Amino acid sequence: MPDRDSYILSSNTDLFQLFTGYDKTYLDIGCGHGDYLLSRCPENSEVLWIGIDVSHKRISKAYHRLKKTNITNFRLFHTDAQTALSMMPAYSIEEININFPDPWLKTKQWKNRLFKPSLIADILRVLKSEGSLSFVTDIQEYAEHVVQQLGLFPYWYSLYQPAIQVNLFKTFPTLFYRKMSPLRPISYLRFKKI
Repeated sequence: MPDRDSYILSSNTDLFQLFTGYDKTYLDIGCGHGDYLLSRCPENSEVLWIGIDVSHKRISKAYHRLKKTNITNFRLFHTDAQTALSMMPAYSIEEININFPDPWLKTKQWKNRLFKPSLIADILRVLKSEGSLSFVTDIQEYAEHVVQQLGLFPYWYSLYQPAIQVNLFKTFPTLFYRKMSPLRPISYLRFKKI
């Protein structure tokens, strides 16, 4: 397995060149300790998975967990989602997954939420036509907020009817699912770019 530096992306990484070695590229925004990547990467070695997280500690843990399994079709990006997306080529991503982002529960903190028009514009720029965006949360109000924010852009079609599905899966490969599913209903959203 190549060294750590080839798996941890930086602002100097040529993302266009990186993407050309794979059939498809998927993102896990807020990848945490890599649970979702550990579950999804082995499904198809022709898909490049990029995990993005603002925490150096979480990126480091995800790297070590993935390395132990000999998974090679991943890269990790220690940065915020907006910065990572701004560096990516247009129409280069097939699937974006955002699982259990910080909901910033207090109304005065909502300005810190991940989902805002500027992020959605960046998602639309990098997502290929027919590409998908998935969002999972244990906060019903946050799910409603995301549907409302996506509704500001006429480029989305919900793959679920209604748009928010509750407790859709019996299991889900993330730490926060394991922590929160016994306590609260889990909301799932999946949209296609049209």
